[in-house]
Amino acid sequence: MRTPAFVLLMLLSTPALAQAPGSPSTGHRAEAPSMIVNQSPTDVATTVARVRATLEKLKVPVFATFDHAANAKEAGLQLRPTTVLVFGNPAVGTHLMQDQQAIALELPLRLAVWEDAQGHTQVGYHDVRQMADEYHVTDHETVDKLTGFMANLVKNATASTN
Repeated sequence: MRTPAFVLLMLLSTPALAQAPGSPSTGHRAEAPSMIVNQSPTDVATTVARVRATLEKLKVPVFATFDHAANAKEAGLQLRPTTVLVFGNPAVGTHLMQDQQAIALELPLRLAVWEDAQGHTQVGYHDVRQMADEYHVTDHETVDKLTGFMANLVKNATASTN
């Protein structure tokens, strides 16, 4: 039987878990090794509305919205604005699951919008390519489409309003 200290040591010695988070900025990894984060020039509510409007325009259904700050408040806790949108197109995601069914755990796609400690709005999502690689997905055409889709979605949501 492994002790909790041994398990913690093993987790901390795993390179992907031991990496320090990067500084949030436009389009590079931060917060978690497989996460792409972009800064938005607007507040969380406006950014979420822009994501929703883009998804609606593209006829991509939003399956769920989690307002973690509201949930924290109900639990008597405080949290800066933090919202997660869950969305996708079964006609696209199914191709990935037909290739590697276990990737179902990662679908539908998710996007987080939060206010960081400096008061900036961040938009983050898991790198689709890295996720597909972790599941050994060979349908590169669908992975490329989803990678481009996520990048464009976030680009539209975080574009300057000037």
